[in-house]
Amino acid sequence: MVNTPSSKKDTADSPIELRWIPILAGAFAVLVAIGALYAVTAERGEAPGSRAEAFAGLGGDFTLTGNSGAPVSLSDFEGKVVLLYFGYTYCPDVCPIHLTLISAALDRLGGRASQFQPLFVSVDPGRDTPEAMDIYVSHFNAHLIGLTGSEDEIEAVADEYAVARQIVGDPASDDYTVNHSSVIYVIGREGQVIDLLNADAGPEELAEQLRRYL
Repeated sequence: MVNTPSSKKDTADSPIELRWIPILAGAFAVLVAIGALYAVTAERGEAPGSRAEAFAGLGGDFTLTGNSGAPVSLSDFEGKVVLLYFGYTYCPDVCPIHLTLISAALDRLGGRASQFQPLFVSVDPGRDTPEAMDIYVSHFNAHLIGLTGSEDEIEAVADEYAVARQIVGDPASDDYTVNHSSVIYVIGREGQVIDLLNADAGPEELAEQLRRYL
């Protein structure tokens, strides 16, 4: 059974600490700008790869600790299309729903799913040890790799991908949630972000979007 506390919501109503306002505002502005560019190019009917310029400066290679305990780099998957999602194992609802969606969409691709590599990066490294990630990802796609690291390592990757995250509650109590941005990053075969996908799409809709990258 997935280890998720049921007493909290991922979108808790606690006020945002003042020190987080510039961080969250900056990340939000980046994602809004990217979303606008995506909408324009999608409306023009351009191929997914042609939208890569819209995401220039977003993302980059990184190395974290995989759920097996070994180092894993984004560059390890050159030649595949990477589906990158940020979340955490204690997430009460959003993360398991979205990881189930990604798994179901890949299942719909049959053998062609081997051209994709799903990655799940923790935004809660204090609790998400490699062992915890290993148990968690086993509930979803067999090829899903969970990635964690030190706080500094996770912060660096979150900054690269404009991921907003905020602890709600007292982290010292081990009873807290993490508010975080939720989107599926599509990283092309050469390691560059080429698209952002809505994590709330249905499995068939997401599968249809993924077929564009085959």
